[in-house]
Amino acid sequence: MSKYNEVYADTQRLFDSVIDETGLEQVINFKVLSCNSLKKKACDAVKAGDIVKYMTEKDIIILVNEPVFERLTEEQRKIAAEEAVAKVGFDYEKDKIVMSQPDVSTFSLVLVKHGNDKVIQLKDAVRLAFSSLAEQEG
Repeated sequence: MSKYNEVYADTQRLFDSVIDETGLEQVINFKVLSCNSLKKKACDAVKAGDIVKYMTEKDIIILVNEPVFERLTEEQRKIAAEEAVAKVGFDYEKDKIVMSQPDVSTFSLVLVKHGNDKVIQLKDAVRLAFSSLAEQEG
């Protein structure tokens, strides 16, 4: 049995919808594959290597651990799909795909204790402080 397989039709429709919302399908070719050995995430986006891109004409591969993905609620599946696709961007000036890291990283204990809004405000304040200091030095 192959490590990678086609995803269920409903999973494909969900990702097609999420990708369509971004408008990225106009400049990036996506492929959604099932990869049940994917760890710690229900789904993830990876940039296709040169050989894969040459052979498939796909730029980004979305990997989905379908046994995990199917255990999520419909709302959770949509959020997970949006989170995976959010990593992918396109720099129109440089005409290239850009893979980003999450802009907020924290511990669930901190989120539970202080709430999403306060944690995001903290992250924004730290980013702003660094930016302000960089401007003063430069």
